[in-house]
Amino acid sequence: MTRYAIYFAPDRESPLWRFGNAWLGRDVETGEPLIRPSLSGLSGLNLDELTASPRLYGFHATLKPPFRLSEGCSFADLIRTCEDFVSTQKSFNCPMVAPAELGNFVAFKLLVQSKSMIELAANAVEVFEPFRAPQTEKELAKRRLAGLTGRQEENLLRWGYPYVMEDFRFHMTLTSAIAADGLRSKLTAGLISAAEAAGAVGPMEVSGVSLYEQVGSDQPFRLIRRFPFKG
Repeated sequence: MTRYAIYFAPDRESPLWRFGNAWLGRDVETGEPLIRPSLSGLSGLNLDELTASPRLYGFHATLKPPFRLSEGCSFADLIRTCEDFVSTQKSFNCPMVAPAELGNFVAFKLLVQSKSMIELAANAVEVFEPFRAPQTEKELAKRRLAGLTGRQEENLLRWGYPYVMEDFRFHMTLTSAIAADGLRSKLTAGLISAAEAAGAVGPMEVSGVSLYEQVGSDQPFRLIRRFPFKG
């Protein structure tokens, strides 16, 4: 069944966008495979395995997590709401983004928190909530395996995802879970070096949101339309 998501995607001409897509080995807009950047001192790693999960979702930062359309809502309705949403949003800048460890993962993170980004994510969660079909019991159980706090459980039941509102943390995932601390730290250092060389570390402009689509559970997400802010 088709799922949609409202994500942040960096400008397609930005070094951050080019680096993130290349690292995951797939252009999330065209679907074309890309050659990954090499990391000094980390040859021989199985990058297909290390990036399997984020490659499926495509390079992005989550605003409204993936959802099936609720009964009575159409794709055309979703597009109109996207257009209405960006009509009042203003562009802003985040001072610093760079690869960093995030639990057992490696991701581009904001090294300085952004109130504007937190507000954007909260607004997206709320505005697009009417389009989200209810989670199944199986989906809820899967989320609970991570061990949720009381507030995250409330988020899961109210919004369909634990890590929203006060628990939102901006990130653009670069790896699947890596249990070995040593490998994760080495990979982070290699990604920082490669991202710096590519010009992907530094200030980040936020000037729109993007609609991603997944046409089946085993299919990769695709960025199907960008919506620039117009406020």
